[in-house]
Amino acid sequence: SIEETPNECVLINSDNETYKAPNSAVLVNQIIGIPLSLDRFLAWVKNEKNTGDLNSHDWKVRSEDKEGVLRIRAEGYVPSTSNADNSAEETTVKCCLNLPAPAKLNLFLHVIGRKPDGMHLLESVFSMIDLCDYLDFEVLDEPKIIREGDISWALGKDLCCRAAKLMQQFAPHRGVRITVRKNIPDGAGMGGGSSDAATCLIALNRLWDINKKRNELLNLAVTLGADVPFFIFGQTAFAQGVGEVLTPVVTDDFEGAVVFPGASVPTADVFKSPNLTRDTDSIRITNSSSAALLRLPLDFGHNDLEPVAADICPSVKEAIDCLKQLGKARMTGSGSAVFYAVKSGAEVRLISNLPIGWRQWAFRSLKFHPLYDWA
Repeated sequence: SIEETPNECVLINSDNETYKAPNSAVLVNQIIGIPLSLDRFLAWVKNEKNTGDLNSHDWKVRSEDKEGVLRIRAEGYVPSTSNADNSAEETTVKCCLNLPAPAKLNLFLHVIGRKPDGMHLLESVFSMIDLCDYLDFEVLDEPKIIREGDISWALGKDLCCRAAKLMQQFAPHRGVRITVRKNIPDGAGMGGGSSDAATCLIALNRLWDINKKRNELLNLAVTLGADVPFFIFGQTAFAQGVGEVLTPVVTDDFEGAVVFPGASVPTADVFKSPNLTRDTDSIRITNSSSAALLRLPLDFGHNDLEPVAADICPSVKEAIDCLKQLGKARMTGSGSAVFYAVKSGAEVRLISNLPIGWRQWAFRSLKFHPLYDWA
């Protein structure tokens, strides 16, 4: 919703995030990096004919409304905001807005052994869900990487910055401003940071005209972390190795609820625990077998990391106990988030009287990444 008064313009999005500014032009500039009044911006997106000097300066805009998310890709000149001079400022703007970075769930996670270097060998099925972070990208005229938005860690550790620097080796004279709006909690085992990094690779591959193929982006993604390749792979997958060997599988559509119990589990502590099961039998999953094995509720497999994570972080066990009242609960990844799932169309219930500091979401599964066709 948008409300504008003589002194203030306020936008509240579907996630109840609030943007405020003195007027709509400043508000739109904050959100998309282009100083347009709200009515002119909306007319521009709709390709209406009465947008004045926007048409005369050869703005190119494509918009797509998919699953309730409006995504805009724009290129052109910023209109002058001066009443005395209606010429365009010679500043090219190229941006992608509200690009989704979906969370993932591990439908099961088995530890089947270790590599000679000590890394654990895993088998899991990764599935994306419609809980997403959202990222904005604005190409800069100089080779800077600017990271804005939600961040609570050092820039040197930020996967978005690392992904941008990785792509910059193929476009050394290009720069970008990246703004991230987080919905996926950190340390939840849902791959939020990895998904953000993958969306950066996908977006900059297009914005900087690098035009690498999916398999090339996958090779780059491996250097950023074990979960990043899955989001480039872009579809429900049987994961092996340390998570980098991916095979597409078919599962039924499902819905459910996921709970973050307000605390994170240190992944390293889970994997170094002497109590971790490291010898679960290996399995074979193919497209033809996956539908039977992965039927809902979650009858197949388990998460070997769950007992250890629950010992380290008692909130994990509390969350499992709460969700067990609604369905068959299971931890995702190395925790701390816990979820249950039902077949698509079945009733999804949420925890009533959620403990202070906890968060929960109803979700739907995604067979493909929302940006799958971009890679």
